[in-house]
Amino acid sequence: MAFDKKLEKDIKKIEKDREVEINEDIWRVSLKQAGFKKPVKYYKYSILFSSVVVYLFVCLIALTYIEYSIWLFIGLIIGFFLMKELMMFGFMSVIEYNKYNRRKEIELFLPLFLQITSSNLAAGMNIEEALLFSSRKRFGLLSKEMGNTSKKAMSGQSLKSALEDLTDKYDSKILRRSIALISESMRTGSKLSPVLDKIAQDISERNIIRKEINSNVSTYIIFITFAAVLAAPVLYSLGGELINVMIQMFSTLKIPENSIINPDIESFNSNIFFIFSIINISITSIISALIVNSIVKGNIKEDIYKVPLFLIVGLSVFFICNIIISRFFSMIYF
Repeated sequence: MAFDKKLEKDIKKIEKDREVEINEDIWRVSLKQAGFKKPVKYYKYSILFSSVVVYLFVCLIALTYIEYSIWLFIGLIIGFFLMKELMMFGFMSVIEYNKYNRRKEIELFLPLFLQITSSNLAAGMNIEEALLFSSRKRFGLLSKEMGNTSKKAMSGQSLKSALEDLTDKYDSKILRRSIALISESMRTGSKLSPVLDKIAQDISERNIIRKEINSNVSTYIIFITFAAVLAAPVLYSLGGELINVMIQMFSTLKIPENSIINPDIESFNSNIFFIFSIINISITSIISALIVNSIVKGNIKEDIYKVPLFLIVGLSVFFICNIIISRFFSMIYF
């Protein structure tokens, strides 16, 4: 019985260690594809430190501008547990943004690069030389990577292995499938020149189709973006200022006790509406960004960088409109 318990405990420990290793591998691959070269622990400690700093800053603002209550205390406790997750989400958005930019730059010049490589092969060069001499400075990241790949192959590493190392650096299905077709053609002994021409043609046609789809749904994207990052923040800021105007107007009026209209001024609280507005604008911005990603890319994770972008723009518009509208009303009524 004791042996069974010890065995079960050891199995759970092994499973836990395995989960940690898998998590570390996922982080390592994501950081590599995003172009980050420092160890995983460095970024995890940076996220933890940033979470503590931001949480203390939020607490300072909340205790300065919001009247203390039990709800504020509960909110600060919940915020303590949520802050790390929010910072993690922000950092993962940065990773996805970098991965997207690197993938976009690679896929942009890949068709032309393959066409030039095909021409070099038709001129009599071998595949290593064709890759090296096809690199152009205007190809940017692709030129650098293909140049390094061809040099690895010339220095003794197999071309297939060098190409696989290249695909591991980028989260690009197009690059991965193109390299797979090239490797398979080399394995079977097929002529690479027509294969490269066909791959380049297919990628170019795919890019044209994507542009046509984006142009057809641009109206929906403009409407959703306008409603999320402009219309909603302006309306919320206007509503908050109207509450302040009503509070100041009713506080100056002398209403008889037996009057039918006897508003409860204490029930009006502009601070609560201010927090409510920030929460709603944040939720609306996040959902709108995910909807735009789903419409344009067919996948909400494709352009995840839009989520913090929509959030920052929406909240910035809200705070700016708050300042402008409050000054405008103060000039008219007070």
